Amino acid sequence: MDFFRPYIDLAYWNHGYFFFAPNPGPSHLLKCRLYWDDGRQPMELWFPDRQRQWPRLFYHRHFMLAEQLHMLFVPAEMPADFPDPEGWRRQRAAYEARRAAFIEHLRHRYGAARVEMVRVEHRPLTPDERMAGMALTDPRTYRELPEEVPGPVGEELP
Repeated sequence: MDFFRPYIDLAYWNHGYFFFAPNPGPSHLLKCRLYWDDGRQPMELWFPDRQRQWPRLFYHRHFMLAEQLHMLFVPAEMPADFPDPEGWRRQRAAYEARRAAFIEHLRHRYGAARVEMVRVEHRPLTPDERMAGMALTDPRTYRELPEEVPGPVGEELP
């Protein structure tokens, strides 16, 4: 990407409109679980959350933050066939710093002792699923993404 960046920037191919293309891919959310030391029940929060984050622009901001964190993700252990070990270290450090900032913000905002955060992928419905009446929020369209990525770089996740 670094090699092509000047050309991509010049041609303005780096915009975010691809998200709204005719065949958009999955979106990414954050599922957060907050714990307290005083015996309160854990609380689960989702980012973005259409009910809690209103107006729509506030929801959209949370959506973009979740997508941004997902785009920064690299596995915790460098795959053996990763082409650039130093690049992997920089990318992993950037991901960990951003993830830690999200967790620290939630800890501070809610006074929680501990926060667990999981990236979640939400795939769009297929035309057949939509025609069959499946809801956009059907639980089968969500899957938790692991921090560890099995297999070689670029291999499809199960």
